[in-house]
Amino acid sequence: DKRLLMQIIDVLPFGVAVVHRDGTDLLANSEFDRLAGAYRLRRAGAAQLNVACLPLALRTLLSSTEAHGLRGARPRHEAVFVAGAGEGLGLFLEVGPISQHRELDRFGPDVFLISALDSNRTHQIKPEVVQRFFPISASELQVLDLVVKGMTNAEIAEARGRALETVNSQMKAPIRKSGT
Repeated sequence: DKRLLMQIIDVLPFGVAVVHRDGTDLLANSEFDRLAGAYRLRRAGAAQLNVACLPLALRTLLSSTEAHGLRGARPRHEAVFVAGAGEGLGLFLEVGPISQHRELDRFGPDVFLISALDSNRTHQIKPEVVQRFFPISASELQVLDLVVKGMTNAEIAEARGRALETVNSQMKAPIRKSGT
């Protein structure tokens, strides 16, 4: 049911949209709507991406599934950066084709999932929520909690009485386990 799906994705702190290759939004949460407006990704007043004005990399990814999986460790997922107002700030878009499934397909062919994260905004990470979804050890959770509080790996190593290499390893594990 589309209403139930919208209720679920609308509470996410990042933008999510299901988009046809021609740019038509089939589904988008309110954060994606906000970001599309802020970064002028859509035609004025339309539920369609302004494909002609999108960065070439994003247009290429939306043009064909063949453009996906050419590099990186995550097959068929590619990322695009759209520069914002400040240096190094902007919109990170991850684009992945949605595979068709005989029984579950609700969108049809040539459809992509786009997730969008605005680096101009701070995002609250709750380590205990991350641990509910991924197999993170107690030590990794403690390190993640200190990172969320703004500590560097060197500061964490000193505070926990651990070697920097140990902390580095404990930081890599949640990243690997969550696929981020």
